Amino acid sequence: MTFDGRRIHLHHFGILPAYQGNGLSKILLKEIFRFVKEKGYQIKLEVHTGNYKAINLYKKAGFEYLNGYHVYIIRSISRL
Repeated sequence: MTFDGRRIHLHHFGILPAYQGNGLSKILLKEIFRFVKEKGYQIKLEVHTGNYKAINLYKKAGFEYLNGYHVYIIRSISRL
């Protein structure tokens, strides 16, 4: 997680395939939410549009889709 002064960003949240389906993601999200609530900020994450399992998990956890938000990236600074 990182903090930008306004909200906490959740990065690279995942469970190894061998451990998926055991409720670990719900346990981790519960602890993350406890921490964020304690700090009093919003929480934001990004998820690939094709990652339906993650999208469903996040929706069930209460995350809402942020319409009109675009993500941009430069993968190799050496090309600049």
